[in-house]
Amino acid sequence: MTTYRVSTKSDSIEHKLRTGINGKGPGRSYWNAETEVRFLDTETDDRTAIFWFGETQWARRLRHYTVSGDIGYPIGRKMLATVRASYTTGTTNGENVEKYFYEARVNYRLLKNLNLLAWWRMEWRNEGWWAGTPVADPMRREFGWRTREYRIEVNYVVFKTTCALEYNAYRSVLGPYTTEYNRLYLKLSRKL
Repeated sequence: MTTYRVSTKSDSIEHKLRTGINGKGPGRSYWNAETEVRFLDTETDDRTAIFWFGETQWARRLRHYTVSGDIGYPIGRKMLATVRASYTTGTTNGENVEKYFYEARVNYRLLKNLNLLAWWRMEWRNEGWWAGTPVADPMRREFGWRTREYRIEVNYVVFKTTCALEYNAYRSVLGPYTTEYNRLYLKLSRKL
């Protein structure tokens, strides 16, 4: 019998500064804008150690700058439309990184207890997000990553029970590799 023991010692310091502003108008709309600066420095005694800091793997030095915002607008008494977007730039382990996402969401109340939710999201990251990936997986460092996702949901609430029918379509492209699925869910949940 063989026993393997993994032991790693690391010290990390992370600094985050986030500031934002929100407001109302024009009309009945509401909005929010935010900026964030994130610095991370890690020292470790094992160069093969795996770390997971948020969405950055094997990161020893981060310098990320993010701008994000959203705006929502009620349409009549039954519909709310929301748009969100975010852009991040900077470096991970000295390599340039860039990421953006945007999404649109519509919530429409068909009847008192019957709602329709439609949602669409697009996200893109360049290859720098995998800075420091081991050589065993070189393909991850050569390509950017794009995802696109759609979801439509109809839910009906009776007393404290929710019945939902949801359709979800997802597509992810990593260089020449594509992952794609379409799913249909029927969900039943109850609040206590």
